[in-house]
Amino acid sequence: MPSVLPALPEQLPESMAQSIGLLRMPRDRFGYFSKLLSVSQERRPDNRPIGASCLTKPLRLARPSQLFVNVDDVSPSAALDIALVDDAERPAPGYTSRVTTSSLKAPVQWPGQKMLPANTSFRIKVTWPAGVDNAKLYAMYVEQQ
Repeated sequence: MPSVLPALPEQLPESMAQSIGLLRMPRDRFGYFSKLLSVSQERRPDNRPIGASCLTKPLRLARPSQLFVNVDDVSPSAALDIALVDDAERPAPGYTSRVTTSSLKAPVQWPGQKMLPANTSFRIKVTWPAGVDNAKLYAMYVEQQ
């Protein structure tokens, strides 16, 4: 049921008429991806918990680039998995990573490499493993070098 906001007063109290308000929010923190609680409680037929994921559209970069993520509520015990995958969602060799630290702009660390591949089609897949329920993905940034 949608919440109903209370009506604004006809006239602001004199003490508020000349007030200045300030709202500060971290970069790109207006919306995020996370796992729904209902998914977290579901089980597979063999009683294992279910994970969740999101997948980008196919990307093809003209130059080597670096991937950064804006994430919150992640830790070594509640990590997000990030992988470069093909259209069949098979991981590209050397392009799987675990994000374990909350950050506004953390570089994704690939084993043995730093850059995303150039002139190769791929997708970025972010996975919330089973048991990781509160991790939030706010944004991903691809920056050309």
